[in-house]
Amino acid sequence: MRFRHWPCVAPSFHHDFGFLNGPLVVHADDGLGGTRELVVSGSKDGSLYARDPSNGSEVWTRAVAPKPVTPAFAGFGLFNGGVGFVANHFVAPLNDFVPTLTSSPEHLMAFNPVDGSTTWQNEIGASWGSIGAGGGLVVVGTNATNVLYVYDATSGTASPRSRCPTSCRLARRSSTGRSRSATASSVRRVARMPLGCPLR
Repeated sequence: MRFRHWPCVAPSFHHDFGFLNGPLVVHADDGLGGTRELVVSGSKDGSLYARDPSNGSEVWTRAVAPKPVTPAFAGFGLFNGGVGFVANHFVAPLNDFVPTLTSSPEHLMAFNPVDGSTTWQNEIGASWGSIGAGGGLVVVGTNATNVLYVYDATSGTASPRSRCPTSCRLARRSSTGRSRSATASSVRRVARMPLGCPLR
């Protein structure tokens, strides 16, 4: 058996504009007084996509930032963390492109399920985290600090933040070893607790 080989020609543009997380399948406000089923996912290319699950057709696409056109590796894109759906809002922490944009968007954004428009946003710093949700609240951390951010999912009103002492354990479990569900009361307790400490 003979093998042939060809010289490797490096492409002028490298990218990895994929999806790091699976999509959400939710029943959301359709803007007409009812609901509709949506498949929604955020891509590293800087866009949030909503599709009709019955046929895959586009419902809306929200480009938070233009897709980079300069040669770059996009392994670090915008929607690297998981998108959440809470209180009829899609909420997402945003990371950064590499190289970074001249004008980056704010790194925590909530989107209207009807058309993908921004309902509120806040600057928390780049985040690869996923959204925690419960009782109308969203909880998220960032890449650079040990601060836990808690927001009202509807209004974007921030709750007090906590820093984690270096002695804290990383597991968030009850004293019995079982994970707790994200009820409103437990999320509020997390808002008052240092990040990484176990729930009690």
